[in-house]
Amino acid sequence: MVSLQGEARMTTVRVAAVQATYVLMDREATIDRVAELTADAAARGAQLVVFPEAFIPGTPIWIDTQPIWDGDADWFRLLAENAIVVPSPATDRLGAIAREHGVWLVIGVQEREAHGGTIYNSMLLHLARRIARREASQAGANGLGADRLGHG
Repeated sequence: MVSLQGEARMTTVRVAAVQATYVLMDREATIDRVAELTADAAARGAQLVVFPEAFIPGTPIWIDTQPIWDGDADWFRLLAENAIVVPSPATDRLGAIAREHGVWLVIGVQEREAHGGTIYNSMLLHLARRIARREASQAGANGLGADRLGHG
């Protein structure tokens, strides 16, 4: 609500809550998908485009199918290779998508530190030339695979 000289005025924002598939453990292909879906949402009048948690590079689904540290090293390697480093060319591209379509873009990502093996479940917000992020759960790498991923 915005107040102008004592008068209350409501501001309307059109939001697109995107429910779509990602390309599992393929950051670049998933960002291509984000570009397509954002373009469609903007064409329909969305000003705020929101993607799900862990959309890039996808949910580490293997943690529900086998014991942690029991043969998950290859999956964790894929996750680490496709996770997003902030800042990076991937975040630059997401920002460019937001600017191209004139929207605020909110997207859940698996974020990796530039150095180290920790993966964060983060939310990125792209508007104009700014980027903000909220880090949530995390997983650390060890010689055997991934620590438990979950909501903290």
